Amino acid sequence: MTVQDLKLNSHWQNASAFHLNNTQQIPTDPNSPESCACIPSESSLPPPRVYAIWANTFLFLSLLISLFVALLATLLQQWVRQYTRFTQQPGCSPIKRARVRAIYFEGVDKYRIFGAAEALPTLLHLSICLFIVGVIVWLFNINQPVFRAVIPLVALPMAAYLWFTSLPNFRPNIPFYSPLSPSIRSFYNGVSYVIKVLSSSMFCDILRNDYRIQISDGIGKTAEKLTWQRSSEIDARILISTLDALGEDSARAKFFEAIPGFLKSKHVVNLQGQLLEEFQIKSRRALDGFLDRTFSSSSISESVRGHQLIICLSATRAALGPDGVTQTLQDILDGRWRGMLQSIEMAQSLGRWSNSTNCDSQFAYYVRRIVTQVVVGATSRGRDNRWISLTRDEFGVSDCALRDKIAHGDSALLSLLIHMTRQAFRSGFWTPSILSTLTQFDMCNTLPELQHEFCSLWNQIVQEAQRGGADCTAANILREICQAYIGLHQGTDAFSAHTNCYSPVLAEPQSHRECNIASHHSARAHVPQEQTLVISLG
Repeated sequence: MTVQDLKLNSHWQNASAFHLNNTQQIPTDPNSPESCACIPSESSLPPPRVYAIWANTFLFLSLLISLFVALLATLLQQWVRQYTRFTQQPGCSPIKRARVRAIYFEGVDKYRIFGAAEALPTLLHLSICLFIVGVIVWLFNINQPVFRAVIPLVALPMAAYLWFTSLPNFRPNIPFYSPLSPSIRSFYNGVSYVIKVLSSSMFCDILRNDYRIQISDGIGKTAEKLTWQRSSEIDARILISTLDALGEDSARAKFFEAIPGFLKSKHVVNLQGQLLEEFQIKSRRALDGFLDRTFSSSSISESVRGHQLIICLSATRAALGPDGVTQTLQDILDGRWRGMLQSIEMAQSLGRWSNSTNCDSQFAYYVRRIVTQVVVGATSRGRDNRWISLTRDEFGVSDCALRDKIAHGDSALLSLLIHMTRQAFRSGFWTPSILSTLTQFDMCNTLPELQHEFCSLWNQIVQEAQRGGADCTAANILREICQAYIGLHQGTDAFSAHTNCYSPVLAEPQSHRECNIASHHSARAHVPQEQTLVISLG
């Protein structure tokens, strides 16, 4: 399609008709004056239109710049290949290769090759803009319907381009910009500086210096400053995105293990206060799901389970605070992960975590309840050396006192109950639910001498409770251990067969009776008490 197809130039038609008519009237003698006057000269032809000059200028400039960009890109690609070949020669020692690279890099830096590479996008964008302008000028003067059809398709991309060019100046966290963005930013900061200085009644040096810094700062430096100012919020977002991207449990374990150190890092400032509710909800769900899969899988060893449990507790404490740890420990007590209350290694891991220097004492109560349930819940076959070691470390009972009783039913548990009850009675301090948990065994399946010792201790505590009243330590201890006393005195008038440790009547010390059954106070074992139990006063 040609220009004439789009629009017929009436001036060109009139000039053509005029010259054609004059040509027909030329005399046969070319040397005659009339013949010379009728021959048209170049000066008599109509001059080219202004729009044609501008359109062709823009189009040819676009073409030449595009060719120059293609040539420069080809040269740069060739230079990069040569640089790589010269600096990475096979068979060269690292020292020689480093020296060669230093020599060539000096030349690259001296002749601003990096600047030429950065100029390529700018020239390419300029070529496209010139081409679009030339086409618009040409269409505007050739055919208006075509111009009106094309201009919307050109205006939308150009508007988007201008938007992304200026957007980084107002939103430094936007990485979308064009080669003209730094120039626009310098112009914007310069105008802002001038307006600020002119509008101020006093030429404050601080303000002027601040704006000079803004003018000299590029987009990258501005983004770095914004990153430092919003570091806590950004770190919280990083944690959320990382947690969402995790797939396998092995990756989750590494992530949870790194959380405490990350939050305590000197590079992280006040992140606990910036942790979003979204992260807390997601991390709570992720930790619980991780533990669910860990304790439901039969392919994970007990040692690995214990290690992952400690990782989760430490991560929960760092990210969710004490309330999150308390919720996890309470879930263990409620039997959410049943295998945990039957594992000696789990209890040992919890005990070590509770005794560590970085563990709050507020968790010791829950940990001790869990360990107590593991100790009491172990079957006779499971009361081995590991069970003895766990009981000794947690409750301070000697190995001998436990080993001698393991072969006699639940005598080892009764010996432990007597030890803990006497320790609480003498120290005046008792831990709720610990003693009551220790009573969950068959009292009748124990050695008689231990039963006699228990009844004797019971009578001492009853006497003290009746003297001290309902709120004294002795009364609380009786309420905790009365289940064991009931189990030993079923069928007697000591308690009703339906009485349990939760009965409101047991809140009063007068409701507890001393054991007056003669068979429960017969000859006791003559083994010294110090050899039977070792009281841990610490």
